[in-house]
Amino acid sequence: MKQKNGMLKLKDLADISVCPWSPKRKRSTGRFPYIGLKGETGFCDTANFEADSIVMTRFGSGGGRVFYFSEPGFASGCFILKGKTVSDTRALYRYLKERRCPRSTVSPGHSIPQISLKAAEEFEIEITPVDSET
Repeated sequence: MKQKNGMLKLKDLADISVCPWSPKRKRSTGRFPYIGLKGETGFCDTANFEADSIVMTRFGSGGGRVFYFSEPGFASGCFILKGKTVSDTRALYRYLKERRCPRSTVSPGHSIPQISLKAAEEFEIEITPVDSET
């Protein structure tokens, strides 16, 4: 991993995928939780992300909200982040939840702010240097 000035990019720490907006999948019953802008808001019969994944909303006033799911689920209009290991994913979730995560910004001509995949991938995370003498 390339580390520059104690910083790593999100794409270096996790695989990032985009789940398109799909409100028609939402049901009142189903096996898998349905996650949208406001978090878990219903159920779905199919899953589009695996267990132990981070779900991050990508648009609207709640853009950049972060959730951790230990079970598979269906995300709509969100990013899915998956670390190399479950421990990596959990550590990344704690970092994003405690500090900050990519926030949406309004682009000229757009009524709904969005976080682009490129902005999420380029988001820098501060890594505390390890003292090699200890």
